[in-house]
Amino acid sequence: MSQTSLQTLLDYLADGSSKLFVANPERVTEKLTAIVADGSDAFHVISDFDMTMTRYWVPSKPDSKSPAIHDGRERSVSSHGVLTRSSRVTPEWRAQTEGLYKHYYPYEISHTLPHAEKVKAMEEWWTKAHELIIGLGLTKKDFETICRETPVAFRSGVEQLIASCEAQKIPVLVFSAGLADVIEEILRQSSLLTPNMHVVSNRLHFDPVTGRADSFAGRLIHTFNKNEAAISGSGYAETIQGRRNV
Repeated sequence: MSQTSLQTLLDYLADGSSKLFVANPERVTEKLTAIVADGSDAFHVISDFDMTMTRYWVPSKPDSKSPAIHDGRERSVSSHGVLTRSSRVTPEWRAQTEGLYKHYYPYEISHTLPHAEKVKAMEEWWTKAHELIIGLGLTKKDFETICRETPVAFRSGVEQLIASCEAQKIPVLVFSAGLADVIEEILRQSSLLTPNMHVVSNRLHFDPVTGRADSFAGRLIHTFNKNEAAISGSGYAETIQGRRNV
């Protein structure tokens, strides 16, 4: 980022009409100035995927069955949701998945349950959801079709951010509790899966003989365990050595 670009950003943050609220503008200015001074070699980007790189709200369709519709808008589909809406799943499979959501989502958003109880519920939810996904016996080719059937909308500026990071060889980590195979295919079809990007998420293993998904590889990643331990062994840690700014 050039000094001109930095000043433009700082002016935007200081603009009372913007949608951003900054509690301590002076401290934020100091941090941004230091990051720019350190240069791109000391910087890397970490982002969630669902409702972060992708939009939170999208225009609602007349035939939408989304449970979250507000003022003509509905929640954007998640990486798990892309699979749920696919023609590759049966109504019975979809009902089972939606049943898990209705049962476990209140645990996720509860403000009264102990954290340990919420973690246990998320582990149960993700494990049961993964068992349903494995039962579909999907192939990598299936994921191409699945992601093409239900396109997602990216937030404004995502394409420019990824292009800028690629040009300056800045590593980008997409860190998600969703489905790596869906996320990567969405990015690939959108021409956003760049060489400097790493996706750490729940990744399927495909049987080398049948080509069908038969298990999930690696550690289960859910809402409450997205931390440094989840990226150990992913290769990303080696990529960002010496890059202290994020």
